[in-house]
Amino acid sequence: ASKGKTIRLTEAGLALLEHATGIFAIEAAAEQDLKARAGLTRGQLNIGASTTVASYWLTDFLARFHRDHPDIDISLNVANSSHIEQALLQNDIELGYVEGEIAHPLICCEHWKSEPLSLFCATAVPSPEAKRTALEQATWLVREPGSGTRSVNDQYFTVHQIAPFQTITLGSNEAIIHAVAAGMGIALLPDVVAAPLIALTSVQRVPVQAP
Repeated sequence: ASKGKTIRLTEAGLALLEHATGIFAIEAAAEQDLKARAGLTRGQLNIGASTTVASYWLTDFLARFHRDHPDIDISLNVANSSHIEQALLQNDIELGYVEGEIAHPLICCEHWKSEPLSLFCATAVPSPEAKRTALEQATWLVREPGSGTRSVNDQYFTVHQIAPFQTITLGSNEAIIHAVAAGMGIALLPDVVAAPLIALTSVQRVPVQAP
């Protein structure tokens, strides 16, 4: 007030003030939300991983992350490597963990860890250094196209010039290693997959040179 006069907002002014108050409230809430997310006190982490990575390598890291940041919601999408690649390109996930190589130019890749590959069998088979025909005559158990393990397997065939007489496709590494133990064929797999059956002497391990 000035000299007994009172200044009042018009109806339009009151409407503008209401909108401005709302805008400032939203701005403050957004700022607090971003600070919380930056401090890992809230938010969601969407990860994709191939079946082998998710089953054997990633869970310990996720458990540790959850202990350190319990307010972050974690979502893990498990599929074969090609599906994880597509999920990353479609922004369905923020991080993807796969085996093998990713060649898509829009995906930035970094090496995480290495795992030995071995040839597994139920009975003695020729070593990889033996004549190529001996390995070609064996039945090979392989993953489906799109799997990282299958990609590495195909590279191995190409590098060592092996053309298997027969291959049988199974949808998981666990199914493959149990089929190997049953005498169905031989397979190239990460060592970690076969560790339980090696301990039971159900399968034998033949180290191979990675492709």
